[in-house]
Amino acid sequence: MYPKGLTADDGRATTFQHVGNAEYEFSGTVLRHYREQKPHVLLIEAGGFRFYVSSGVTPFDDIQQGKRVSGRGTLTLDHYLWAEFGHKYDCDPPNLFYTLRVARITEVEIPTTHIRRSETGWAAPTWVSAREVQNSREVESMDERKWEVGFFEVEYDDEGVEEHVVPRTAR
Repeated sequence: MYPKGLTADDGRATTFQHVGNAEYEFSGTVLRHYREQKPHVLLIEAGGFRFYVSSGVTPFDDIQQGKRVSGRGTLTLDHYLWAEFGHKYDCDPPNLFYTLRVARITEVEIPTTHIRRSETGWAAPTWVSAREVQNSREVESMDERKWEVGFFEVEYDDEGVEEHVVPRTAR
């Protein structure tokens, strides 16, 4: 979760509510607060869904394990931190892997205002807020690239897929 805010919660019901595009509002419980590596990581369960938040995005040093938090943010698929480095955070981390299928793929053009060009190359963010998107189109495959600078928004669902345990591959 790429949060736009994370605050201590007053104990209201646990929720994980889709509010459009990849944006969610949530209220849940901190399952783990990993402080031994940088970035620090919070694992949160909200409305039956588990996800992590990195301190590289939002500071949260004062939030304790077992406490309630709420926030709003963009749900991203970020296998890197958890799949590559999850084994460094705890001897028994909670499972954050889900069995899903691709329901829809949307190609999104990054607005030119976010692209920085130089004599030798260019740079752009890997995503932008849905409010800033000007051009997007639904595609059948990620091979159907139209725009030079963009990303794909992938909508998943779990309809018709069997749940199975994804084995841990990192040690």
